Amino acid sequence: MKKFIYLFEHEFNYIFKYVLLLCGFSIALQGFFIWHARRGINVYTYIPFEEMFIGSGAVIIALISLAGMIGICILSFYSNFNESKSIYTLMALPQDRKNMFFAKILAWFVGFISLVASQLLIGILGYAIFAPTYLKELGPRNIVETRVNNGLFLSFVRSDFYRIVMPLSFEGFLSTFAILISIIFAIYYSLLCIKGMYKREILAIVVVIQLIVVINVLRYRVQLPFEYHNLYISSGILFVITGFYVWDSIKILRKCTFI
Repeated sequence: MKKFIYLFEHEFNYIFKYVLLLCGFSIALQGFFIWHARRGINVYTYIPFEEMFIGSGAVIIALISLAGMIGICILSFYSNFNESKSIYTLMALPQDRKNMFFAKILAWFVGFISLVASQLLIGILGYAIFAPTYLKELGPRNIVETRVNNGLFLSFVRSDFYRIVMPLSFEGFLSTFAILISIIFAIYYSLLCIKGMYKREILAIVVVIQLIVVINVLRYRVQLPFEYHNLYISSGILFVITGFYVWDSIKILRKCTFI
């Protein structure tokens, strides 16, 4: 366990500064976009916060940040080869190579969770600072600007974006977790196959299947059609795909040296 913790700290310390910069960039830029959208709203035309959030372009920044996090993972993977050659030292240590695999995956997972937390933070801060108001008449000559009661909670419930980021049911949470964890393992497995010139045909088939499942799940969860779809089935498929990534990645690491 001590060796695993050391490996995790080694991996996370490398990406920590990049994750911190990415989260700070995302929060700051989304805050600016929300502020700019808020300036164009007057008290006579009330717009719910979730509509203002999407209309501001904050979701686009979130998607760019997600792409940035994937870029950090790729940088983390190739840094072992291109910078310090530490991959060769780590693979020569008297320990199971799967510890190196799971340590890197855990570091990436913490990075993605940090990005998710930054999105929740900008939602809370954005509403607290820039939430739209409407005019409320308290008396014949007493008109004040006020906000909707439970507006933040209602915004999170109604928002297509936050239904994915912060699901309110166990089924939704499991679906989001399955999507996230499958993406992380897919990144590592893809890089491993590309670097080792190994099983590229199998990689393409599995990734395409995963993308089809993820896209269909996200489309369903965003649109919320009247017909119910069991998310446990899609989550199970993604967990099976993730299991394949884990199994084959460890097998590749135990066989290959990439030298």
